[in-house]
Amino acid sequence: MTLHVSPRAVAAPLMTVVLALMLISMGANFARHFLGHDYVFGIYPRFNVGAEQTVPTWFGSMLLFSCACLLAVIGVAARAGRRRYAAHWLGLAAVFVFLSADEITSFHEMLTDPVRGALQLGGVFYFAWVIPVGIATALLGLFYARFLLHLPRITAAMFVIAGGIYIGGAIGMEMVGSWIIETQYRWSYAVAFHAEEFLEMAGLVVFLYAMLDYARRSGIGLEVRIERQPSDAHAASVRHSSPRPRRERVHAGVGTEAPD
Repeated sequence: MTLHVSPRAVAAPLMTVVLALMLISMGANFARHFLGHDYVFGIYPRFNVGAEQTVPTWFGSMLLFSCACLLAVIGVAARAGRRRYAAHWLGLAAVFVFLSADEITSFHEMLTDPVRGALQLGGVFYFAWVIPVGIATALLGLFYARFLLHLPRITAAMFVIAGGIYIGGAIGMEMVGSWIIETQYRWSYAVAFHAEEFLEMAGLVVFLYAMLDYARRSGIGLEVRIERQPSDAHAASVRHSSPRPRRERVHAGVGTEAPD
């Protein structure tokens, strides 16, 4: 049995999961802030998108790692087909592996106290890590500008949209949350971090869709092939007739057309 990887078939279920996680977290936060239920049968500590080491955090990390894997597959296929910018795909894969680890460990938050203390920041820069991370993001964007222009227009447009959604959540809404946490009621901050996490996950789903669409348009075939192991009786007969019996295996197929 061969399963062909469809962009829509992958993106639609992922976006459904994102929406479900947001609704569960929003319901738990509403119960905590307005009804006085801090635990909510264990839902709040496990599904609060504003906390670390929760189900949404794990899911976000898996989305980032899935992006890294797909970037690596496209990069390897581009190198095998002698396409341009293969190294850029692989470089992005490395970036997303780091982002996946950071989603779980929150390395970036270690920058907040030293940057805030050194620059005496507050307000929208209360979470001061956005400054060095924003600078690094801008530099990465400049480095990848020619790569982006080389892509098909529809792919480049989807990459820009996905990046804008993700960065708007990760940095933009973090700055909004910084202002709220110093001036407003805590429920307002809960709204801000829900918007932040939703935009981050939605941006990643759009990015996955864009990469799968690019692979299809570029002739990089992505499929999963499953072969069943024969029954014991059939395997015995095969051993007498063939020196190499079939075994069950699952593997991904990647194919390329001629280099562009």
